[in-house]
Amino acid sequence: MESDSSTRTHNGSDSQRPSTLSHARIPRNPNAVHTYIPHATMECERWLRARLDDLRMKTILDQKTDLHLPQKLEKSFTEFNSDERNIRGETLIISVIRYEPDKANQIRNINMLVRSGCDLSQPDSKHLRTPLMVACLMRNDAIAHHLITHNANLTAADKMGNTALMYAAMYSQSSLVSYLAEELSKRWALDAFRAKNRMGYTAETLARKNERYMFSMYEMLKKQRLKIVKRLRDYVTSNLKYSPEFASWKRFVCLYRVSA
Repeated sequence: MESDSSTRTHNGSDSQRPSTLSHARIPRNPNAVHTYIPHATMECERWLRARLDDLRMKTILDQKTDLHLPQKLEKSFTEFNSDERNIRGETLIISVIRYEPDKANQIRNINMLVRSGCDLSQPDSKHLRTPLMVACLMRNDAIAHHLITHNANLTAADKMGNTALMYAAMYSQSSLVSYLAEELSKRWALDAFRAKNRMGYTAETLARKNERYMFSMYEMLKKQRLKIVKRLRDYVTSNLKYSPEFASWKRFVCLYRVSA
């Protein structure tokens, strides 16, 4: 009787004993990889997909003259703001580089955005980083090459004074640094090699500080800088018949620009 009464509750009903299976702990897999995606990142990804879908629909509507949509729907598809930014202040091209995982789709979408009026060198609102800087920062050498080939701004600096060449020296492969330095040399961009960030570092200094495999990059950057100097000096010599030692580089570059 005592055992029977112990199984009843105070109101006389039978107590429901929990099953031992319901309380059994499920062992966790120690090798499982748990990926945490911040809410802001997911929002930026959704925003990018929506804008790209609208732009594709706009392209189709521009090609199909026989399609007739309701006025409100047609207006939503035909209006496209090339300067629109996401909640992080990133442009459409920067968003493609950051949130589109496939390299081929990145190039395809960037080309579509450029044809629609987006600026290849427009920086974000927070850090003033251009798409080329973001590509170098993310070690996306393929997109960096693509942007350089399509005449992206190579000498722009962000809020910290870092340029694309500095980010390439810190994060990217030596092949990209070599290509970027060669393009700067072709454009006589001596200032890009001599520019310093807020910490007082040049691209050469950053390459030298990164001791993993950057010493060859440091030598290569130095070689390209001296190559521009030699071309400037040869230009002055051939046009002015003399090559004096100037007191400052500003006067030297100023003389080159005036004579050019």
